[in-house]
Amino acid sequence: MEKKKPIRKVSRSKSLSSLYLIILLPIGLSITYLGVKGELPWTERNIHLRGEILEGHVFGAIDLTAADMSFANLNKADLRETKLIETDLHGAELKKADLHSVKLIRTDLREANMSRAKLLGANLGEAMLMNTMLDSADLTSANLTKANLAGASLRGAILSDAVLDSADLQKTNLKGAKGLTVEQLPKVKTLFEADLDSSLRTEIIEDYSHLFDNPDTAKTNRISSKNPRMRR
Repeated sequence: MEKKKPIRKVSRSKSLSSLYLIILLPIGLSITYLGVKGELPWTERNIHLRGEILEGHVFGAIDLTAADMSFANLNKADLRETKLIETDLHGAELKKADLHSVKLIRTDLREANMSRAKLLGANLGEAMLMNTMLDSADLTSANLTKANLAGASLRGAILSDAVLDSADLQKTNLKGAKGLTVEQLPKVKTLFEADLDSSLRTEIIEDYSHLFDNPDTAKTNRISSKNPRMRR
């Protein structure tokens, strides 16, 4: 008589372990993949192009978020489809570079040379543009909301329909800027020591003279008015 093989009983704990493995394995692989790409909050991209000579290079649809491209030569480079959010472009050469509709949000462009660059429709919200050279650059319909342009030079730049809300224009050179109107300036953060064409300055100062006040002095006065002890 043939003996029946004993039926193996799978413990509940083993079944649960297998189930957890099936569920968690794809999640783990996804996290690893995103980590390698640098797309997780606690990961950082490891792209270093500091000082590289990339003149005339066509970048295409590449993600260079948070990359170090400081002091790189990007003159005449085609960056139209490139993602440059929070990228370090401090001191970079970007003369005649094509940045049409590019996202440059919170990008560090301090002391960069962007003369005659094409920035039509570019998003430069909260960008750092202190002492940046933007002479004759085309900033038509560009978004410069909360951008810091202190000490920047925009001589002859095209600013038609550019959004300048809360932009810092302290000591900014706007002489000969084309398309810049009175309607664009009331919402800027400051125009203290900004260099404007005399006709435009006259129009602005009539209704918005406070924009030409020293922002540091104004800040001190506001604090003083709120604190009775400081007024004594």
